[in-house]
Amino acid sequence: MEKQTKGKKKKKAKSSLKSQIRGIERLLSVKGEELPEKTRLAKQEELEELKRVQQERHRRENKRLIKVKYRRFRWYERKKLMRMQLHVEKLLENGEIDQETAMTRKEQIYKDLLYVKVCTTVFGSKQVADFFPHCA
Repeated sequence: MEKQTKGKKKKKAKSSLKSQIRGIERLLSVKGEELPEKTRLAKQEELEELKRVQQERHRRENKRLIKVKYRRFRWYERKKLMRMQLHVEKLLENGEIDQETAMTRKEQIYKDLLYVKVCTTVFGSKQVADFFPHCA
């Protein structure tokens, strides 16, 4: 006696991207010449699209892993630069350095902060490449 579901049909689980690629490659290698031209071309296009999707997923995963890996480093760098900024402001307030030197140091600290915030989180993006050509 089987259980009956009330009007619900189970959907077949879609196989993984890797197995889909492998299946199409096998089909083309074994029966590639026997397949009709339209079918073979359609399968080749499908294979190329699946490979492109796989590369994109792989790239995104690598990006995420790098971001996670260097999160603590970015936090320490940001804190260090913020302390340096406060230190320069105190020196300027006490009159130990002149206005021009303070502005130069602040500009450099600002550039470093921008690098730590932006460049280390968005690898390879167009906006980063425009501002920091060496890190894209």
